[in-house]
Amino acid sequence: MITPTKQPTNIKKILILGAECTGKSTLAKDLANTFDTSYVSEYMRLYLEKKPTGYICQYDDLLPIAMGQITLENQLSKQANQYLFCDTGIFEIMAYAFWYFKKCPDDIIKLVKNSQYDLVLLTDEQGITWQADGMRDLPHGRHKMREHFITLLSDFGLDYYSIFGNRQERIQQVNQLLRKLN
Repeated sequence: MITPTKQPTNIKKILILGAECTGKSTLAKDLANTFDTSYVSEYMRLYLEKKPTGYICQYDDLLPIAMGQITLENQLSKQANQYLFCDTGIFEIMAYAFWYFKKCPDDIIKLVKNSQYDLVLLTDEQGITWQADGMRDLPHGRHKMREHFITLLSDFGLDYYSIFGNRQERIQQVNQLLRKLN
């Protein structure tokens, strides 16, 4: 299967990772508003919302989801101003593949190894109340998923910054990191 390739860009790409219901989407939107730029939605959610009610993601869905995520990132990087905030990414798809299926398609692992982000953020559940939405299933396991992310980030040699606190504190933390990045 042919997978989309990452398009070269001068935009700084910021990847936001984390367990379900840890404020990734809210942070991506808040940052896009703060910096007057674009953000990339979680493609897995968009993909699964098109499935019948009650559908559970299957292993065979992972590669089309990864392809959709990369395509969306490429499209939105053309519209972004200085920064592109990515609400999850193929790394997150890989992490969930290992969590739920105990394996991940080789093509996704290759894409992860070849992907480049200027900054990787890992959200924390502190201060975020878990909310059911029909797709979430870890009301008491977010800390375990966070540990899973930390292990994988280490295994792939990726540096990351923990983001925590209320919405304003999170924006301030990222703002400080972006000033160091420039």
